[in-house]
Amino acid sequence: MGTLKVLAGIGILSLLTIIGAMTFADKEPIIVDEKYSENCNVDLTLKYDYNNVQAAHTDVPYSTQNNIVTLYNSRIENFHGSSMQPTIFTQNKLITKDFSGDRNELKEGMIIGYKEGDLIIVHRIKSLYDEYILIQGDNNDYDETINYDDITYIVSGVLYQ
Repeated sequence: MGTLKVLAGIGILSLLTIIGAMTFADKEPIIVDEKYSENCNVDLTLKYDYNNVQAAHTDVPYSTQNNIVTLYNSRIENFHGSSMQPTIFTQNKLITKDFSGDRNELKEGMIIGYKEGDLIIVHRIKSLYDEYILIQGDNNDYDETINYDDITYIVSGVLYQ
């Protein structure tokens, strides 16, 4: 049963990746960080005000044998909360890989897990700066800053239930 969920989840991810790549293949994404009151394209403003930025792709080593997909250097994490809806819902499983500490590994649009006290929070990277990272939950109206040292893992996939 667990194998079927993994395979179905990876199938959904592959389909979403293909659709996303086709949708954005001929355009550079424009990220609007501020709300404008005049001279703006309403569709563009609404789209990016809700933080719907295409996720950056991450490399996940894998192999297949007898219809079983094995992911290497990854683990499954449980997700709880509403800050990442509609991308991730409570009880979805996250496919994660540990953050190596290499800042070059991070890209805008990636979803990461970071330490906040005793909790691990999952949000999307909006911007990368020398001293900090600007992050935001897809369902949040505000952004936050974190330090590079706070990152524990990178989300490379979601298994939907």
